[in-house]
Amino acid sequence: MPTCCWSVAPTRSRPRCSSSCSRVQAVPPRHRRLRIRVVPASEVIRMDDNPVQALRNRRDSSMRIAIEQVKAGEADACVSAGNTGALMAISRFVLKMLPGIDRPAIARSCPPRTAVSTTMLDLGANVDCEPAHLLQFAVMGSALASVLDGKERPTVGLLNIGEELIKGNDVVKETRLIRENPSISWATSRQRRVRWQERRGRL
Repeated sequence: MPTCCWSVAPTRSRPRCSSSCSRVQAVPPRHRRLRIRVVPASEVIRMDDNPVQALRNRRDSSMRIAIEQVKAGEADACVSAGNTGALMAISRFVLKMLPGIDRPAIARSCPPRTAVSTTMLDLGANVDCEPAHLLQFAVMGSALASVLDGKERPTVGLLNIGEELIKGNDVVKETRLIRENPSISWATSRQRRVRWQERRGRL
């Protein structure tokens, strides 16, 4: 059975249904008046599919079609609860990366104990990273946190097993040495310790 990709058009023009499948006909009339278009897709990416194979062989999947809608400007964003690896691979291939960013990252805003929340990344998009990638995550996280919290220069910290310079693996130690970016406000050891104690008190 074919699946359908739902995309929210960025314009205010009244959408038209572009599929004749039974799922489209089942859309309640009240929803058809919204800025919603139903785009047909004949393939599905399953949770256990290999991301690379899904990228190569599922070109008409609902996930691929949704991401292409974003690229074409027909949708503002793509939201998926499906195969995360495939989502990252297809997004990187179709949408490309920003200049100076080599890898995508998954981010989440943690519930705050104080008025300001904590944004963490990467939370699963990458298995192995180099110091340069961690610095790029810091840039992306800082930009995201500044938008979410309205803070011009949010404080950035490097998560490690301890605050001492001798602790951590080689990637973390090297990242500490090369973190030279004027746009990033790195947290001091005291700031990291205080924030962790506040976070631990919430758990």
